[in-house]
Amino acid sequence: MVDDDTGVVVNTKDFKITIFDSDKGYLYRSKGKSIRTFPEFRISDIIKNKTELANVYILSENIYKDTNVICVYKNRQYIPATEEEMADMVGLSMRWFKPFLAKIINLGLIARVTSYTEYTKSVYYCFSPIYFMGGKYLSPSLYMLFKQQLDRVLPGWVVDKFNDRGVK
Repeated sequence: MVDDDTGVVVNTKDFKITIFDSDKGYLYRSKGKSIRTFPEFRISDIIKNKTELANVYILSENIYKDTNVICVYKNRQYIPATEEEMADMVGLSMRWFKPFLAKIINLGLIARVTSYTEYTKSVYYCFSPIYFMGGKYLSPSLYMLFKQQLDRVLPGWVVDKFNDRGVK
C-alpha cells in the first residue's frame, strides 16, 4: 500500500492476480485496449449539450494506447488524426467541427500540439488525462502538456517527482 500524500510504501504483502475470483468475478479483457474516465472529473459538468458530449466520447474512442493522442488506423499503422479525420469520426462538416474543436480546446479537454522537425510540421490532438486516460501511467510528456491542470489534482509528491526529472 502506498501513502497518497507522500508516495512512500507503507505496507507490502504478497498478492496475486487471478483471472477469476469468486467474489470479484472475471478479469475481463485484462490485456485489451481501454480508455479510463474518472467520476470526480465529469465532462458532463462542463459540456451541457448532449450532442457535443457524445462527440467528445466518440473522439475518446480513438485515443491511441498510452499516449492520449487521437489517432486513425491507416496503411496498417496508427497515426495522429487530422481535423478532417476527427470531423469524419463525429459526423460533422468542417464548418461545424472547427467551432466544436475550438470549444473543447478552450475548455481544456484537448490540447493542440504542434511539433517541428527540420523539414516538417506536425499537428496532433491529445486528450487531457484528467478526463480520459489511454494507459496506466501518466508520462512525463503528457504531464508537461497538461501541467497546469494536473498540478491542481495530483498529490504533491507526484508533482515533485515530475519536477525533479526536469519537467517544468
